[in-house]
Amino acid sequence: MDDLINSTDFQAKLAEKEKVFRLEHQGETVWLKKAERKQRKLLLNMMGRISSWMEAPLLTPAKKYGRRDSIQYEIKHIKMLEKINVRVPKVLARGDEWLILSDMGSLASSYFKNKQRTPKEIELGYQSIFNEISKLHKSGGYLSQAFVRNITFLDNDISKVGFIDFEDNPLTVSTVEEAQAKDLLYFTSSMARFFISNADAFKDITNQFVSQYDKNTIQLLTDTRRKLSWILKLPYKENLGKDYQKLKLFIEAMS
Repeated sequence: MDDLINSTDFQAKLAEKEKVFRLEHQGETVWLKKAERKQRKLLLNMMGRISSWMEAPLLTPAKKYGRRDSIQYEIKHIKMLEKINVRVPKVLARGDEWLILSDMGSLASSYFKNKQRTPKEIELGYQSIFNEISKLHKSGGYLSQAFVRNITFLDNDISKVGFIDFEDNPLTVSTVEEAQAKDLLYFTSSMARFFISNADAFKDITNQFVSQYDKNTIQLLTDTRRKLSWILKLPYKENLGKDYQKLKLFIEAMS
């Protein structure tokens, strides 16, 4: 790995603005991930104030670490998930403000965006990811930003679900129970757009998995849904397109 780290190309990428780079090393794909330069403090503060005003803890964003601390935390979170047999990237090398991580296969979002997928294939992919999230929660684990963009399928196999991106620590503002509820909130809300034309299946699968959680977790999700229900009363909804449709479906599925 030293040959890659000392290469001119690698050093040049450290100076670039982009956060993530795909690299090749000895015939294998690896990923350079750098700590985020801009912390978007204004946006995060605003989101925090809104969630506090709404009394909706699941909408409270995690507090941002500094660049070095975020790298340290990502390593810690990866190790925690490894211990409970969750598929996560291996840390191949590290610097103060960067990591080199193993490849985790294809993004699940690419699988769902493929217009050749049948409704049944979409359902099976959704169920497979939900099953993995449920298992890691039962083992006491939690993710960081459990949006579908941070979920992968290894070897293009939907039964081999992996997770990436752990620089945010949800426990800076949440209990473990709330962090797990956030995982469900983030995942289901990011998946709704793939079920707009298959709404009943989305509701059935979502309810099937959420109903397995304890009453406190379900109550957290129910309370958040209730706080967001004003979205269903927006005027001119027909002009809001798919963004409104996916939010509507997500809120209905949590009913």
